[in-house]
Amino acid sequence: MNQSNHQPKNEVTAGRPDGAGLNVEALSVQYGHIQAVREVSLSVQPGEHIAIIGPSGSGKSSLLRSVAGLIRPAAGRITWADETWFDTDGTQWIEPEHRRIGMIAQQPALWPHLTARAHLMRVLGWRGVKRRDRAGQTERLLELVGIAHRATHRPAELSGGEQQRLALARALVGGSRLLLLDEPLGQLDLVRRRELGREMSRIAQEMGAAVLHVTHDPTDAMSLPDRIVVLEGGRILQYGTPDEIRSQPAGAFVEAVVRMTNA
Repeated sequence: MNQSNHQPKNEVTAGRPDGAGLNVEALSVQYGHIQAVREVSLSVQPGEHIAIIGPSGSGKSSLLRSVAGLIRPAAGRITWADETWFDTDGTQWIEPEHRRIGMIAQQPALWPHLTARAHLMRVLGWRGVKRRDRAGQTERLLELVGIAHRATHRPAELSGGEQQRLALARALVGGSRLLLLDEPLGQLDLVRRRELGREMSRIAQEMGAAVLHVTHDPTDAMSLPDRIVVLEGGRILQYGTPDEIRSQPAGAFVEAVVRMTNA
């Protein structure tokens, strides 16, 4: 485990900023008198899949929403490579639409009146892609996520897994460099969840996108990512590969997480 000089000695840093990908440094999020995230530091490199796991209220979603730019942290720093999205003195703030990120939640919030193809064409237009280039990019993405044969179907005509595949394509459209997953597989059964989770990771890696994945399911956390960040009370308890977490759990809470995956 790495220690950060600007954090208390019992704080764990999930990776160190090295100038590439997403870097979160000493991030804190506060709601009134409640501190939801406490000096969390982590890094995610392009093509890397990091899972964040912890109980309700551990700060998972607050951390993800801070990275997305949906809430403004109380302190810390968020950067992508050499681009600063937020800094602790408030002099730098990049709006969500300029961060080139895609986000998928448990409910994909698809537009009911648009076909799968029209979903991607619309977002490409918003992102400034020239009209003549939109059709080709749309077809390539639909093929990549495995729903090219459903291009003319609306969300109500798609299965739950197909809807999440469309949400993934929409999140990655236009060259998103960071994919934020907020419990995106919770509505699927175990077999489809594992299958789609692996597909999401593979597709993001192919496109060179970093993945930050919030989940409450220990099995998902242990089976899908390159590394795991375990949160409790807004702090990182442990980070490491799934094998490292299994073989050397840092304390009773992490041990309980490991036991749940072996049940």
